[in-house]
Amino acid sequence: EVTTLSGFRASKPAVRDALPRHRFAHLATHGYFAPASMRSFLDHDDKAPHDFFGREGVTGWDPALLSGLVFAGANRPKLEDDGLLTASEVAEMNLSGVELAVLSACQTGRGKEAGGEGILGLQRAFAVSGCKTTVTSLWSVDDAATSVLMERFYHYLWEKKLPKLEALRQAQLEVLRHPEWVEKRRREMAALAGLRGAGKVAEALVGGKRERRSPVAWWAAWQLSGDWR
Repeated sequence: EVTTLSGFRASKPAVRDALPRHRFAHLATHGYFAPASMRSFLDHDDKAPHDFFGREGVTGWDPALLSGLVFAGANRPKLEDDGLLTASEVAEMNLSGVELAVLSACQTGRGKEAGGEGILGLQRAFAVSGCKTTVTSLWSVDDAATSVLMERFYHYLWEKKLPKLEALRQAQLEVLRHPEWVEKRRREMAALAGLRGAGKVAEALVGGKRERRSPVAWWAAWQLSGDWR
């Protein structure tokens, strides 16, 4: 059974309801990681008062609230549903039945480093919720390049039956080697305004011949965490 949520139907409550009922989830939306101006309470200030354990007072945000995914209604803050699914909320869900969650959005792999805890963010939240594998990004990604990469990823995963990690690797290699695919996709998406990370196609010496190559920003942001098989 496939559930497709788009437009106004892609609300936070609808996504939260659908996620636990599916083995695979592909979330193509906006992701965010809060700027440095939104200070985490893990950022210590030597001048701030500290408690018995050497911790400062609560003067910042919970790190799990600093990253999340954006859904319908986020630009209408007066609604009861704020449209923002934070890492904190994801961690409270039961996603033990989800085999793979692809967070096809910007900065979904980023988080706040905590001593002894690792990186606190969306990837960690999905793991805590029971999700077996996540695919996330480390920076703001290019729309056209991501569209091509995801198509190739699922081609190798579903049609070629490759392990998840190898399917992602092959998709990244194809985007690297075929900048023309991304350029074609960008032309197809020309009606959309404000595409991010256009980048410049570079040339590389391959086997003694000059060949066009996609910039690193187009393909290298993606990482797979969890069960790689």
